[in-house]
Amino acid sequence: MTARQAAALVALAALWGASFIFIDVAVPALGAIAMAGSRALLAAAVLALYAVAARQALRTGVPLRVVALVGAVNVAAPFALISAAQLTIPPSLAAIIDASAPLFSAVFAALWLGQRVTATLAAGLALGLAGVALVVGLAPVDLDSKTLLAAAASTGAAACYAAGGHLHKRHFAGVSPAAAAMTQQLAAGLILAPLLLADPPRATPDAGQVAAVIALAVGASGVGYLIYFRLIAELGATSAMTVTYLVPVFGVLWAALFRGDRITAGLLAGGAVVLAGVALVTAASSRGSGGSSGPAPPSPTGGAPPPPATTAGGAARS
Repeated sequence: MTARQAAALVALAALWGASFIFIDVAVPALGAIAMAGSRALLAAAVLALYAVAARQALRTGVPLRVVALVGAVNVAAPFALISAAQLTIPPSLAAIIDASAPLFSAVFAALWLGQRVTATLAAGLALGLAGVALVVGLAPVDLDSKTLLAAAASTGAAACYAAGGHLHKRHFAGVSPAAAAMTQQLAAGLILAPLLLADPPRATPDAGQVAAVIALAVGASGVGYLIYFRLIAELGATSAMTVTYLVPVFGVLWAALFRGDRITAGLLAGGAVVLAGVALVTAASSRGSGGSSGPAPPSPTGGAPPPPATTAGGAARS
């Protein structure tokens, strides 16, 4: 890995880690559905403009019902769940829980693809899920029913990204990354739009909140997407997936610097246990597939589509 590629990897992690901050700024006014839908539609517009400028085709050849399914699982559901979660839990906690996506990817690989569950894989799953429980239990928040529901929503988002990654690989094989990402984001925005009747915006967003949504869509899902796929092209999926370990670091750092989150020893310890579990799962999955796979990107953070890896989870993440 060259110095330029390492810098790009760190920049990508910083962008995707910042997505939790942007959500934290805007979601109190917009609510979960408007937050999720606006970022998806804006990201779709950014990716469409890029594809046109780069002269990349936007046709996928994928049936509309399949595009809708993958867009719902890979984008709409996790975006909405993360936004809903961050109405209650701080961005630092959301960033750490989001890092569990590769754990769920391994579960789905075993259930759907018949991947053998080795002792290392099982240990990694148990360790990672225990880490999620630990970080929630030791986080500097009131451990009431609202917090537990929010943590469950954030964990559900990670599971959706993982399932969405497998659906993406199955149905979008051979489709250009720009077309796949744009159509899934557009489908998600359209799916979420009618739900605004049930969960309308809570207030008129101010200039800072509007800027946060734009930064989330353009930075995390636009520029972040371009950096991510450039790294996959140059380094391969497994090396590019090391961003998974850096995103929660930046998520916690930005939350402490810009949102005043208290970073306790318990939060850091739980995060370390989650990442240790992810490392074991990644190692076991890579050996089981000849090294072609890697962990899922933190899609909630970036909202970028998943890599072409058999056991990778989704990220069309944050």
